Amino acid sequence: MRAFLATADEGSLTAAARSLGLTQPTLSRQISALEEELGLMLFERVGRGLELTAAGREMQHHVRDMGAAADRVALAALGQAQSIEGEVRITASDLIFGSFVATCDKQDKDACSQSSHRCHCGQRRS
Repeated sequence: MRAFLATADEGSLTAAARSLGLTQPTLSRQISALEEELGLMLFERVGRGLELTAAGREMQHHVRDMGAAADRVALAALGQAQSIEGEVRITASDLIFGSFVATCDKQDKDACSQSSHRCHCGQRRS
């Protein structure tokens, strides 16, 4: 589907192949295979470029929606995979700890607002 969208956006196989990091013959085979699988002609050759057919224009909207949905799924999965939860304990002097918390709160208010801070202050016992 990326091959289809890139070709539709670029208007030529050569430019689309370049944008995807593919060779033009490889991209041409992918587009031909997609047209064969769907039983539709998606592009018309016009001069040296390509234009979407009516079927291609109709499909373009659906493919863009699919791409956006796939991006949302990937972001949600990435967020889940990179979620780190748990307790962090920091041992530092009062001066250093106070500076750290102030820096954290200024740099990442969202992350800090979702966490809880418990400060246990006092002198170290021997």
